[in-house]
Amino acid sequence: MEIAKSLGGASDEDKAALLDASEMVAMDQIMDMFEAMSEWKAEDRVKAVPKMVRAISDLNRTAVGTAKWNAQRQAEVRRAALEEAAERVDEAAKAQGLDEEGVRFWREKVMLGL
Repeated sequence: MEIAKSLGGASDEDKAALLDASEMVAMDQIMDMFEAMSEWKAEDRVKAVPKMVRAISDLNRTAVGTAKWNAQRQAEVRRAALEEAAERVDEAAKAQGLDEEGVRFWREKVMLGL
């Protein structure tokens, strides 16, 4: 609950870090439980294993979603930076007296990340 509350006003970078950290903590706790199960009765282990496997599966699904969200966020940040750079190129090219074709050429180069 505390992690969910802290995500409310967090930046995208902080959200990504919190999600990664919470996934690692959860996996560590599951692994600790697996180690502790060696001391349990066999019938208790049989009952617990499916639940723990389900927890790992859910955690992995969450991790995939987090990775996808993080990749999308990084792509958006990169696109915004390229657009800003392209606008600066436009302004600089016009200030240097380039015609529209020259301005367009350099803007496209910047947008391609060259």
